Amino acid sequence: MPIQIAEVSVDNPLPHLDRPFDYAIPSDMPVSVGCRVRVRFAGRKVSGYVLGIKEGERDKRLLDIESLVSDQPALSPEAARLCRAVADHYAGTLADVLRLAVPPRHARAEASPSKPFPEPSLEHPSPLFAAYPYGDSYLSNVKAGGHPRAVLSLAPVHLEVGSWTEALLEAAQASIEGGRGALLLTPDAKALDLLAAHAESRFGRGTFTTLSADLGPSTRYRHFMAVKRGNVKLVLGTLGAAFAPVQDLGLVAVFDSGRDTYSFLKAPYPHVREVAMIRSYLEKCALLLAGYSRTAEETELVRTRWAAPLKLTPAQNRSIAPAVRTALNPVAASRDPLASGFRLPPAVFEVTSSALLLGPVLIQVARAGHFEGDAAVSVQRTAQDLGRAFPGTKVVTSHGEALVAAVDAEPKLVVATPQAEPQASGGYAAAVILDVDRSLTRADLRVEEESLRRWLDVASMVKPADEGGTVLLVGEPSERVVQALIRLDPVGFSESELAQRAEAGFPPVWKLITLEGPEAVVQEAVRQLNAPKETRISGPYPLDSEGSVDSRATLRAPLALGSELVRAVKAVAAERSSRKLAGPLRVAVDPERI
Repeated sequence: MPIQIAEVSVDNPLPHLDRPFDYAIPSDMPVSVGCRVRVRFAGRKVSGYVLGIKEGERDKRLLDIESLVSDQPALSPEAARLCRAVADHYAGTLADVLRLAVPPRHARAEASPSKPFPEPSLEHPSPLFAAYPYGDSYLSNVKAGGHPRAVLSLAPVHLEVGSWTEALLEAAQASIEGGRGALLLTPDAKALDLLAAHAESRFGRGTFTTLSADLGPSTRYRHFMAVKRGNVKLVLGTLGAAFAPVQDLGLVAVFDSGRDTYSFLKAPYPHVREVAMIRSYLEKCALLLAGYSRTAEETELVRTRWAAPLKLTPAQNRSIAPAVRTALNPVAASRDPLASGFRLPPAVFEVTSSALLLGPVLIQVARAGHFEGDAAVSVQRTAQDLGRAFPGTKVVTSHGEALVAAVDAEPKLVVATPQAEPQASGGYAAAVILDVDRSLTRADLRVEEESLRRWLDVASMVKPADEGGTVLLVGEPSERVVQALIRLDPVGFSESELAQRAEAGFPPVWKLITLEGPEAVVQEAVRQLNAPKETRISGPYPLDSEGSVDSRATLRAPLALGSELVRAVKAVAAERSSRKLAGPLRVAVDPERI
């Protein structure tokens, strides 16, 4: 006699067991697809998700589901497919990705009823997209139910045409007008709060929900279940919200995808941009990657015509953005080690004194603390020096745990670290970017790309040049990345960066995988690897010079062979787990930090 059989993804991270297992459903157990269950696996009770239900014959080897954790489905079929695709893309397991995608269950929050949210008000016009060539066409396509993909390079200026919140909300409105949902992702809680405030102003209070780890277990799970039940069309969130189960999803939008906060810190270490791209493909929804700069990955999407560019020309940017000037660091200019205490050239005081007549002035310091070997360059010391130079002027600092969300339009000095800059009502009259030379000395593949992104973020907070807005960058003007800021040409810089990556064999033009662990483990993994013959293998070599026992090997292959290389690495991990070989092996596909 046929019985109901559940296909269960068990909570087990072993690569060689990365597949669903069959369990009989007891006749009195109301199991449905997406429910959490408890099953016996390898002699112990573990949790799992029901991925599917089928009919079959009773087999004496077939175990029953032990218990139903909840009759409320937490995993939608769309989310399960997305998690499977992400796991395959990053040589990971479905169980690992499910831990990232579905927040821990909170019984009381799950039991609380979810009422439909009020419909968002859709009365606002969409002037921002209209300012960009083909912007209106993109919105029209989204509204019509299409799934266009675009990279929006925003004008770096404190005007509506350069408002990232306006860009995401205009795109969301087009999706909602078309009868579908929208998911808007931000790099941190600070940006999420700003987007939520603007969304409330545009769509009305209570018309959307937010998802972030900062909400706490109960609130986060209650919001998650409201999304899963289809009670809300608009979802705003940070990292984990990339997997939010928005029903009938019409748009995924990501702001500032170059931020390192978009990389998950747990295996298989996916990046939100890639998750959004996979969702766009699987769920046939629109994709918007918006920012003031452009990552090499975004430029590769444009180059291959996977996404369309929405941008102004550099000349158009310069016509509306703040004026950009440079001044040499006195230390670099003098080459005199005794000058290390004089890192503020006269131009800083000239620009600041003029701008203080118009409003607040932002001073960006590369880091909150001191640089080893340098005289006092911390936020506090910079604030003290400027306070003495401009007596009677209020000085505000924002950094680390001491963040300031916003300042008013009154003249003041605001000293902040990158990503800690407060919003200024009406925009800053000027901004000064210090420590450029120090920002560019970090040994990292993305150091110039990240520096330009941070500088353009600053420019986006400053008034336009015709209102006196000025950005002063203290550094060597001949640097390639500094020239990109002067020209306000992030697209040209990104195209140059992509060409260099291609020549050097780095992502996104090449697939790069790192294997890390004890040297013997990495060596054995490399020996077992059945990689495409075009794969370049480097290492293993020590991770650092501090005597670490861990080593790293890097694998590189042309992008067309990327999937084959990922499968080969996954096979090695599966072989190791099936043979119960000792020693950890950490696999990272296209890691953000190289």
